[in-house]
Amino acid sequence: MRRIAMILDTYLFRALAGICVLLLIVMLLSVGLQIIMRYGFNAPLVWSEELARFTMIWLALLASAIGMRRGQHIAMTGILPIPEKFSHLVRGIVVFASVLVLSVLVIHGWELAERTMSQRSSGLGLPMGYMYAAIPVSCLLMIVGQIMEWICGKNHSQQEPVADQGDHN
Repeated sequence: MRRIAMILDTYLFRALAGICVLLLIVMLLSVGLQIIMRYGFNAPLVWSEELARFTMIWLALLASAIGMRRGQHIAMTGILPIPEKFSHLVRGIVVFASVLVLSVLVIHGWELAERTMSQRSSGLGLPMGYMYAAIPVSCLLMIVGQIMEWICGKNHSQQEPVADQGDHN
């Protein structure tokens, strides 16, 4: 069970990183095209700024899910030394609290996305619910990441640096 979870964890967060790379490329192309069209041809695009904003929002929230899985968010560690035999229990309590808060964000984020589906963005004409859907999607991925961290062990998806094994003199 743990091995299957580790494999799913690895592939899920690699795919998520790939999506973030694609969003970054779309955002950079959109901004670059806007600069070229505005200053090169004096014909600004009406949709490129909005596309860049939407991709930035999705990118930031999806990357937050990766950061949470890797343990890269701000945390208060080392305040109280926890004996090794209690560390898994304490980690379970932290995961439970995180999942509880994130679940509230998923529920209310989903409601917000549903309510704004009838509103259209001005530049692209897309339902605004697609932009607001980034909240429940990213929080759901954070929940998955927290559960995977608890099952697989701390920061499984973050690769450890390889130590220097020899003297290169």
